[in-house]
Amino acid sequence: MPWDHPARRTQNSACDASNLALPSIWTFEGLTEPFTVSGDAAPLVLRELATLLPGWRPAPGEHGAGNAVHITFNQTGNAIHLLDSAGQEIGGDFNPSPDPFSAAYRLTAALFEVMAFAQPNGLVLHAGAVMTQNQAIAFAAPSETGKSILGAACALAGKRLLGDDRIIVSSTGDTSTGNRHMAHPLGLAQKIRLPLPDAIVDEFAPLLSLRPGRRIADSLFLDWDEAVQMPPGKAVPLSALVLLHRDGTTPPRMERPSQPQAVRTLLQLSAAPGGPTRHLAAVRALVDHVPVTTLHYASCFEALDAIADLGHTPRRSPHPTPVRMAEGG
Repeated sequence: MPWDHPARRTQNSACDASNLALPSIWTFEGLTEPFTVSGDAAPLVLRELATLLPGWRPAPGEHGAGNAVHITFNQTGNAIHLLDSAGQEIGGDFNPSPDPFSAAYRLTAALFEVMAFAQPNGLVLHAGAVMTQNQAIAFAAPSETGKSILGAACALAGKRLLGDDRIIVSSTGDTSTGNRHMAHPLGLAQKIRLPLPDAIVDEFAPLLSLRPGRRIADSLFLDWDEAVQMPPGKAVPLSALVLLHRDGTTPPRMERPSQPQAVRTLLQLSAAPGGPTRHLAAVRALVDHVPVTTLHYASCFEALDAIADLGHTPRRSPHPTPVRMAEGG
């Protein structure tokens, strides 16, 4: 079935792709080089990119040999080439996508890897992050295991997010400061998986009412709100990294994993172009300089309280439940 077949069109489509006049070269704030787009399906993919990256401000780029990403999107397949500033290929994605939204999602992954590659010890981390006293605490976990709902709980509590799904972390290389790693927001749409559990539907109703967004399959991509989400192009000191483990533990319990455990887990939760040696070095640098904690919990609101404790900020709960701390092996 072709990508522009009516059965392929997602609910609440932002605009008619046939009316888009799109240049073939694009650039965004935070992306060191523009990326080129070609192919008959490119307008469809770029329309979906606007849903995924509402915090980005696109602008036509200029032709140049150093374009960081070369993309061909056709209705029969696509190819994404990642290049360094010298034009050497550092990665790519050559698998066909079933629809424009899937292709756009893969394009975000490619763009983020290029952005990470430009940073010292840069990693794309499958994590959200929340501001606490002018620093960021990141919370990492695999897909569909609680990052987005915890991010929504942070937003409800009036906390500012760097993201709820992916961020970039990098090293400053400045040994004179206490925070050698920075967290970079990526401008991704905040996301909530539907249906919500009955126990929290009423809690989240105000957020869904204020930022209704666009629903695609079982995910609701909320409208952009810069008061809640930090725009891309910023960098915030990273003070702690929490590995989420939603296993029903009540009260919640924190433990410190060993360095090898933390490295193994973060290798699975991150991406870094340039090969496995660079990836491993970046993860080790992160674990060496940022405190890593595993949080066992049941409720997103309990997890929010635990992260507030870690950042020495007020809890959401009026009657806090103490968080137990244990040492891991």
